[in-house]
Amino acid sequence: MIIISVVVCTYNRSNLLLPTLHSLDKQELDKNLFEVIVIDNNSKDDTKTVVENFSATVFPVRYFLESQQGIAYARKKGILEAKGKYVAYLDDDAKANTDWAKIIFDTYENIKPTPLAIGGAIVPLYSETPPSWFVESFEKRNWMDTAGFLSEKKAKYGFSGANMSFQKDILSEYFSTELGVPERPMGEDVFVFRKIFNAYKLQGKRVDNIFWYNPHQIVHHWTTMANTKVTFITARAAEGGKANVFMSKTTLFSLDFWKTLIVFALLPYPKLVIDLLKFNEKPKTSYVKFLQQIYYFKGFLTETIKRTFS
Repeated sequence: MIIISVVVCTYNRSNLLLPTLHSLDKQELDKNLFEVIVIDNNSKDDTKTVVENFSATVFPVRYFLESQQGIAYARKKGILEAKGKYVAYLDDDAKANTDWAKIIFDTYENIKPTPLAIGGAIVPLYSETPPSWFVESFEKRNWMDTAGFLSEKKAKYGFSGANMSFQKDILSEYFSTELGVPERPMGEDVFVFRKIFNAYKLQGKRVDNIFWYNPHQIVHHWTTMANTKVTFITARAAEGGKANVFMSKTTLFSLDFWKTLIVFALLPYPKLVIDLLKFNEKPKTSYVKFLQQIYYFKGFLTETIKRTFS
């Protein structure tokens, strides 16, 4: 009986997709308890052939084409095709630890109350040695050091799409294709968590016992040298700011805008200078971390202005 549907959404990454599929073949969980679904988001490479060959020779995989471009459409297709009670997402450039699926299964079966969603750590797997100033925190995602439910403060933002799973019924109800599409390329993962969080909050339900995190539920995420460039880091931060505006429906007249403005005004500018002088980190590391905040606010501000007057 299939309990977990593992959905891998992919686009023109057949060379990276194969290691991802092999990592799922090596899972410790009984293969009768989970299925693997590949959603091809209109790839132009040999993705279909790679999946068909893998399915015929290694481990059965269900392949589906989603021609509408955008990760959100691909994720939604995965929900519709899933046979399991739970839907787990794994990126097409990530490799899951051998106990990944078993941890997810055991968590849903044993933790009470049953989590609505589960997340795990995302650890970078570098294609080359990164620059000396680049620290792992730029790519690594780790919410807590021990397993447990996210606090209310953290639950609002949920987990990253490379390592997250949901009760299928909850995901079907709250998943949206408003973000994660060509015109708004980021935020579809955070958006579904925020929608669930807000709905439960409005219903007067507890929100500090709905999303479970386990740091031992690990995936290794392929990280190329492009990801270690300052332009990539700042561009991603700016897109994050834009996505937050969309999710919060922020305008110049909303409380969220003014709260963010105050936070930005109170950024520890003196600490940046002190860190640079004391060499607490490499100067460029401190500088890029600061730039992340600047570009996040830049994206947040420009999108807020655009939303206010559109």
